[in-house]
Amino acid sequence: MTYFSDYTRKFFFLFGEIADEFCNARLQNSNINYMLLNHLKNIGYKRVIFYRGGGRGFYCLDEDSYNLAFKVKSTTSSKSKSKVNLLSRGPLKRALKKETTTTTQQELSSDTRLTIKVDDSDMNRYVTNFMGDNEIQTAIIFENFYDFLTNTDKNIKRDVGLDFNSYLHLSNKNIIIFLNPPSISAQDIDQIGRLHNWTFLTNLIYQPSDEETKKLSKNSIILSGPQKDEIRNLLNYFRLTKSLPTKWEELDEIIDIIAKYTKESFVDESSTQTQINLKKLKENLKNV
Repeated sequence: MTYFSDYTRKFFFLFGEIADEFCNARLQNSNINYMLLNHLKNIGYKRVIFYRGGGRGFYCLDEDSYNLAFKVKSTTSSKSKSKVNLLSRGPLKRALKKETTTTTQQELSSDTRLTIKVDDSDMNRYVTNFMGDNEIQTAIIFENFYDFLTNTDKNIKRDVGLDFNSYLHLSNKNIIIFLNPPSISAQDIDQIGRLHNWTFLTNLIYQPSDEETKKLSKNSIILSGPQKDEIRNLLNYFRLTKSLPTKWEELDEIIDIIAKYTKESFVDESSTQTQINLKKLKENLKNV
């Protein structure tokens, strides 16, 4: 995967199976946030920051990103050695905490987030500083762009829009990624953006073309069903964890059949057929 390496693009939109799980070559299961973190770090991003609206604010999944974003400094004083002190206050005296949530899948590790609570009205100041930083390569991920467009105060959205528009002219490598719920399509975001006067941004979703022949631009990424390598990883995960006997001569054929089935379930976006993602495959394999 070589997404986000085109530094002439400042904004990216992710659609599709955002809520799915991913199984890598090490047979580790993770969610989209950790997949993005690992990929972005591998291609040179030093600071990866997530944002959730409604007063929840920013969070990071790794300490390096958090320290680079919010400048936590350790000292030799006895008071500062306490982990509680380190995680109890943030910059500008904002409340800071280490938030741990465990996913519903037992195989997934705990999702530990270093967070800083910021209101939507203050978010833009942070984002402007991050995007304008020419020294630390940064990626900011909006966890739910649909929610941001529909529920953020219109005055805040207007100010944010003006600054976002200016980011298009930055020459650094910093980017913003917008995640969208699985039920929300590119067309939905385009229409909502036009309704809320964010056409400067939603115009980036599609290639410049006639209205009737809209094609997604390279700013838009669709996450579909699992590929063959992920299916193989998942089968190997259950083969090893459950000590299942394996007919090696049939394994490739089985993977091809599953891949074909999952691909067909994603062909028609308007279909009511249940889409077969990796999470559903895992639930079925648990009963093997």
